[in-house]
Amino acid sequence: MLNVKVAAWERGHGYARPAVKAVLRFFFEDLAGVQINDDVALNNPGGQSFILSMGFRRDLTATDVCRLFLTREQWKIGRSA
Repeated sequence: MLNVKVAAWERGHGYARPAVKAVLRFFFEDLAGVQINDDVALNNPGGQSFILSMGFRRDLTATDVCRLFLTREQWKIGRSA
């Protein structure tokens, strides 16, 4: 499970994108991960939008939370695009 938190006063400084990219690289390359999930609150459209912009997709079977996922194959495709 991915769960990134950026302090409110530090948001908008560009820290999250490189941090998430580093975590994803470590997870998929070093740990040979297959799929990573991130549960984002339904009332957090900004967080959902950010994670979706990182290549994640929605798991439409989850209804109590916005469950997003990224597979190794999707990640590899996104890196080469």
